[in-house]
Amino acid sequence: MAIRPEDLLPDDINSREFKGVEVRKGTIGAAMFNVKTMESPDSSPAEKMEAKKAFEALIPSLIALDLHQYMTWKNSEIQAMINKALSAK
Repeated sequence: MAIRPEDLLPDDINSREFKGVEVRKGTIGAAMFNVKTMESPDSSPAEKMEAKKAFEALIPSLIALDLHQYMTWKNSEIQAMINKALSAK
């Protein structure tokens, strides 16, 4: 059975619970944007820190979606953050 984005979150719904965690629409996109900001040489140290904090806040949602079971991050700092959250469970 195939699943489309609108099957999980229709246009009129902005979040859904997965494994007891409320996951908002746009979570994966926000995570990717924050990692991009963290890695960008054009980002200031303050922007990188803000992006890191925002990414950390998204980790429970990424884990609830089981993203870690299907991908690893090339960025070792990001992967370490995911691993730390997983080991704390």
